[in-house]
Amino acid sequence: MMLGDVLPAFEAWLAARRLSPATVAAYRAGVIVFGRARPGVDLRALTRRDLDAYLAGLSRSHLAPHTVSLRVRGLKRLFVYLVETQQLLASPLEHWRERRIDALPGPTLTEAEAARLCDAPSPSLPMGVRDRALLELLFATGLRRQEVVGLAVVDVDLAAGLVRVRHGKGGAERLVPLTGAARERLGEYLAHVRPRLVCRRRRGAGVPAVFLGRSGQPLTAGALVQILLRAAAAAGLARVSCHTLRRTMATALLRGGADVRSVAEILGHRRLSTTVRYTRLTIDDVRTAHERTHPRGRDEDDGSPAR
Repeated sequence: MMLGDVLPAFEAWLAARRLSPATVAAYRAGVIVFGRARPGVDLRALTRRDLDAYLAGLSRSHLAPHTVSLRVRGLKRLFVYLVETQQLLASPLEHWRERRIDALPGPTLTEAEAARLCDAPSPSLPMGVRDRALLELLFATGLRRQEVVGLAVVDVDLAAGLVRVRHGKGGAERLVPLTGAARERLGEYLAHVRPRLVCRRRRGAGVPAVFLGRSGQPLTAGALVQILLRAAAAAGLARVSCHTLRRTMATALLRGGADVRSVAEILGHRRLSTTVRYTRLTIDDVRTAHERTHPRGRDEDDGSPAR
């Protein structure tokens, strides 16, 4: 049983579990890399020792920890698939436990850095107006990359200040509030720039996507990444991703007093523990929240911290 024989069915199995296209692609890439490292190997002949040697090599590589984690998870999913479809009796990675790389907090921006990023594109250029609306939306809502490019015009309600995410991770649907700045910039883009981009589309029916490229086609995930990189460079920041803004927004909400359940609902998290991992709160944040909310945290007379 060769890897090439099972890979298409494995991808379909992953997609049927409503994993995001990006996750499916990452797992597929990890499995392909493994196949290149073990060319011509029969998957039924692999032992735990073989896989331990491969995983040890990954841990010694110069790859980013998150990349290593994705490759390992993709390989584990492959063997789960083979067991579930009765092509293997047991997974050689069944009892293997990886270090939870994604449990570590990722980078976040300060409030000033986020403002510089959102203001980086030029408002005098049509693409600058689009990019400013896009960045402000990301910072306001914390939407994932695929959720942004999949957003349709009918999903944006500027009057109510809401966007509807119809196809979130796991197929879930949710409503996410917009900030005043996001409503203003989205309104400007939808009224003055998007109609001009739609007119550039040469053929086909109308495009429902909110964000369009120069040719009038829906913005791709790759193009979104490039917009973020250009804005980050113009703002004098290091590499910024959608998840950077997602974590920044979640951290800002919690620092401002929002409860974890509300933030989890906005982010589309099914588990509160996932939301906590997305934030970067310091001991000063925790101390401030404790003093502000604990019933004996402040003196009754002057509101100063109790001693």
